[in-house]
Amino acid sequence: MTNITHLERITNAVKCLPPQNKPLPAEIRECNRYLAAEIAAMPRLRVIVALGRVAHDAVLLALGQRPGAARFAHAAEHQVGAYTLIDSYHC
Repeated sequence: MTNITHLERITNAVKCLPPQNKPLPAEIRECNRYLAAEIAAMPRLRVIVALGRVAHDAVLLALGQRPGAARFAHAAEHQVGAYTLIDSYHC
C-alpha cells in the first residue's frame, strides 16, 4: 500500500455491509488488518475519531491494544501510543 498523504480521511472498521449494519466480532477481526494498514500508511496521522464503540474497539485492535485498554465514552480522549483517540457516538 502506498503512503496516503491526505490531511483527513474517513474509513470504516468493517469493509462489508453486514445484515442490519451490525457487524459480528469475527467480521470486525477479519477486516481489522485493512484498518491497521490504512493507519500505518498515514505517517502524519495523530488524531483518530471513532464513531461508536465498534470503531473504538477496532482502532484499539489495529493499534495492537487490548479491547479494554481505553474505555469508550462519548467525547472521551485517549492517548494510544502516538495517537489521540477521540470517541463519539455513532450517528
